[in-house]
Amino acid sequence: MTTFYAIDRSPDVVSGRGHPAIMAWHQREARDGFVQATSASHKATKKEADVLCKEWYKVTLIKAFKKGLI
Repeated sequence: MTTFYAIDRSPDVVSGRGHPAIMAWHQREARDGFVQATSASHKATKKEADVLCKEWYKVTLIKAFKKGLI
């Protein structure tokens, strides 16, 4: 199963968590709909999501899923 990622940089998310949020979907259409509906978000690759997890959450992408951070 493929996972599709987006980065949400909306002011509400940033002010509530201290930094942008990484979002994940299992359907491309759902992710694309979110990105189109939210001007402060953009599509992300798995590699980008992993790098940002390490930077923001100090864990790998897999550990972020297990901890419920994504």
